[in-house]
Amino acid sequence: MNDSLDTTAVQALRESTGDDAAFVAELVRAFLDDSPAQVAALRTAIASGNAGDVRREAHTLKSNAATFGIVRLPQLCRDLENRASTGNLEGAEELAASISDGLAAARPALEALTVLDAAS
Repeated sequence: MNDSLDTTAVQALRESTGDDAAFVAELVRAFLDDSPAQVAALRTAIASGNAGDVRREAHTLKSNAATFGIVRLPQLCRDLENRASTGNLEGAEELAASISDGLAAARPALEALTVLDAAS
């Protein structure tokens, strides 16, 4: 793993599954498959000015990022979620870009985690 992932969160995820490596790998793969669509939905909601959808997508990404231990992402998502809660989408596209970049940076570490877990 690298500094993209919080090893404490990854360990908590493993423990929460009873150390079922195959299940953890499946969860991570599903997140990797779903997160690009979540970011796209977030960007669509920002572009349309739909603060409710922005809040919802940011909340989902925040929770998933925390579950998988993606460093920095939960805070970025929380910031965006909080802005959207007040109807303020100023700077939202920049936050969405940072979220997308953070996901891209974490992808190799998450992919490696699925390979390691699948081999366990």
